[in-house]
Amino acid sequence: MPYKDPDKKREAARKAQRKHYKAHREEIKAKQQLYRKTHLERLKLTKERYHAKNPNIWRELGLRRFGWTLETYTAAFVEQKGLCAICGQPGKDGKLHSDHDHSTDTPRGLLCINCNTALGGFKDNPDNLKKAMEYLEKYKTQEISECPAFYTATTS
Repeated sequence: MPYKDPDKKREAARKAQRKHYKAHREEIKAKQQLYRKTHLERLKLTKERYHAKNPNIWRELGLRRFGWTLETYTAAFVEQKGLCAICGQPGKDGKLHSDHDHSTDTPRGLLCINCNTALGGFKDNPDNLKKAMEYLEKYKTQEISECPAFYTATTS
């Protein structure tokens, strides 16, 4: 089935590859695992060389998923002076996490791992954050031993 159109030829080849993979999936996976086991050092060396040659490749790919580029990340990092947009602390190892709106994937700012995880835990919902603030304020002035949850947990 000769194709004059290179796109059709490529698609036909991909279709054949998918069909072959589906039919021989377990055999192919077993060969791949065996290769990885027997060539572990070679694969490790290849990966190290690639990362040395392309130090920002994984960072760029991760940022791109959420609408950032390395340039926009760097600009935001400089603008925030390398500090978290919420708590004002420097990131772990000098790196900050790119925050984005989960509904639109629009970049918002750079956060430390703790603040980024906290926002995710509150599902980016301001109402949840307000309730958490009220909760913290409620127990802020009490001693730990006066807290009802502490009392029931230690007396049971």
